[in-house]
Amino acid sequence: MTSNNYIACIHLASAFDAKGERAKALAYCRRAVEIHPIETTAGTNWPCCWPSKAGRRRPCPRPRLRSVWSLTLPPNHITNRGTIWQDLKREADAIADFEKTLQLDPEHVGARVNLGNLLAKAGKFDAAVRHYRAALQLDPDHALAHYDLANLLSRSGHPGEAIAHYERSLQLSPNSAPAHCNLGLVLLQTGRVNAALEHFRQALRLNPTLAQGHYGMALVLRQQGRAADAVTHLKRALQAPPGFPAALEELAKICATDPDPGVRNGAEAVAAAERLCKLAGNKNPLSLTTLAAAYAEAGNFSNAVVTAEQAGELARAAGQQEAAKQEQAAA
Repeated sequence: MTSNNYIACIHLASAFDAKGERAKALAYCRRAVEIHPIETTAGTNWPCCWPSKAGRRRPCPRPRLRSVWSLTLPPNHITNRGTIWQDLKREADAIADFEKTLQLDPEHVGARVNLGNLLAKAGKFDAAVRHYRAALQLDPDHALAHYDLANLLSRSGHPGEAIAHYERSLQLSPNSAPAHCNLGLVLLQTGRVNAALEHFRQALRLNPTLAQGHYGMALVLRQQGRAADAVTHLKRALQAPPGFPAALEELAKICATDPDPGVRNGAEAVAAAERLCKLAGNKNPLSLTTLAAAYAEAGNFSNAVVTAEQAGELARAAGQQEAAKQEQAAA
């Protein structure tokens, strides 16, 4: 019945999504797009358009298909389509669908949360916060909205409010390892080391391979003077690809500069610092400074000097660029 029936696929996708079976919902949404790309991607904005090879849109060459969409899709269907675009990294299409959903149903919590995530990713933090807060006004017990808002507040320098939303998220969803981990990081930033440690432990109990959890544990252990144990957790954090710059930097620093000679390891420091610099395209002065220290610990003093000089040149250039920007802004 559903082999070539995109409308049935959309209904099935909505049904599975309502049951929480996202994989099946995603499969049916993808099938709907495969069957009728026009109807399932542009049908709510007739006259419909076909995407051209250059990325622009041109009128649909089959106007008879417009009758299929004489009625607007229900908001949930548009949101389902938006999640497909989101999964396919087509953020502009996803944003358009979530905004269309909110035009039809301003109280659609899921669309507000998803739109907030995309706006945050695009650096539009104020707009993202507005959507998260609106979602929580509609549903104060939406754990994911609390979590996403906390992430954004943490990134934008509001640790106190971020902690409150992480804690509420965990009250509603206590088995969220990422929430425990992110709360631990904010608590650590505010000096609450013991509370942070407990959340990192809980995160790793729930997900023993969580890279951020191992990284957080390493930060706490280093503060407690347990550098060797910190190195163990950093190595666990780096087992999962892709590269984890913060963990690489911490590992390189410990192996290059720790007061305990039994912990220092020049070869490991160099390996971690070189990976770190490669991720940054050898253009980050702080990473290069770490690499210089690693070379020195490994006894490669000539490379240490050259790398330190390169880091200094980049830092001076960055400072000059920032000064020029400030002068332009003041003019």
